[in-house]
Amino acid sequence: MILYIAKRGKHDISSRTHLQALKQIYGENNIFIVDLLNELRTERERYISFGKYQGIGERMQRWIQGNVAFIDNKIIDQIIRIIQEYQITFIFSEESDLGNLMKRIKAVRPDCYIVCFYHDITADLFAQRRRQASWKKIHYKLLDCNITIHQEKVNQKYCDENWVFHKYDADKFVRFYGYEPDAVIPLASFIPIVDDKTKNSIVPAGSHKKILFVCSAYYVNKLGFKWFYKYVLPGLTFDFQIDVVGTGSKGLGDFCRDRRINLLGPADQLSQYYLDADIVITPIFDGGGMKVKTVEAVSYGKCIVGSSESLHGYWEKMPDSVRENVVFQCDKADEWIHALETLGAQDTRKFNENLFDIYRSYFSYEAMLKLFEKELDRINGSSL
Repeated sequence: MILYIAKRGKHDISSRTHLQALKQIYGENNIFIVDLLNELRTERERYISFGKYQGIGERMQRWIQGNVAFIDNKIIDQIIRIIQEYQITFIFSEESDLGNLMKRIKAVRPDCYIVCFYHDITADLFAQRRRQASWKKIHYKLLDCNITIHQEKVNQKYCDENWVFHKYDADKFVRFYGYEPDAVIPLASFIPIVDDKTKNSIVPAGSHKKILFVCSAYYVNKLGFKWFYKYVLPGLTFDFQIDVVGTGSKGLGDFCRDRRINLLGPADQLSQYYLDADIVITPIFDGGGMKVKTVEAVSYGKCIVGSSESLHGYWEKMPDSVRENVVFQCDKADEWIHALETLGAQDTRKFNENLFDIYRSYFSYEAMLKLFEKELDRINGSSL
């Protein structure tokens, strides 16, 4: 039996693909899921969630214990009991800030082999968050960030394997912890359905272009789009419309007054927005890991204009035929303006086959599954 631990929801592509790979390799009946995100306590066959903390008192208790907000010592005890009851010897965790849990597991069951996937390097990401904390929340943020950073430091010490998305995060890992992670496996998604009409559609040079920005409520999306609005939008002269879709778009209404921008709010499905788009923009300048909005855009074969932060892990795999032709990497405002003006002044394909080929080779679920199988085969014989 394998224990799978995550606090990521159904919309998180990376954890969905990782869990599916484990199920495909080991069998669904051999996976016990510990869900640390669900706000309600739920228990069923091979699944448990513990519910959200109740009030600031319980949150403070978790801080005093040295735990992050979604786990406490009682939950750790329950997870240990599950490991003992089901005789679990392999653990796959999507969370790098569970140091107290991993330390306890190794104390009780040193034979457990633990693989942790780092969706970002917390030591770097939460240092960013500390710097951005407002004065009204500074004490709360500093405490939360410091505990999370410390828990990752403990976590990496007790995990047998540490996996990351790309070399940029691998280099960060080395900088903070002094050794190389054990595997680099890029973010992947399931191949979307693209109809023939979209695949064959070409939007002529100089005609109206539809631009898409997917904006979740995560603060880096709002900051990035506000920067784009202030520094890039005034320099654009071609005929376009920007659709901003996602929960984060609701907070941009007071800021965005340009008639060329449609703030569309949350959406249950993003597929039609991607299919309709001629260009996808990803103005993201903070964060870590690999950006979901980028793999989605790549999977739909879209022309993309993005920052280097949003293209980490992707840009390295793109040949010259794609770079600065289909996908543009820009960090300065004048670079963004030039790239978008270039796309506005030329024919654009709604589906670029050469970009989709890159996606299928490196960022599709099938490509990721092969890497999972390779790494798990490496450790399986001697450790599992």
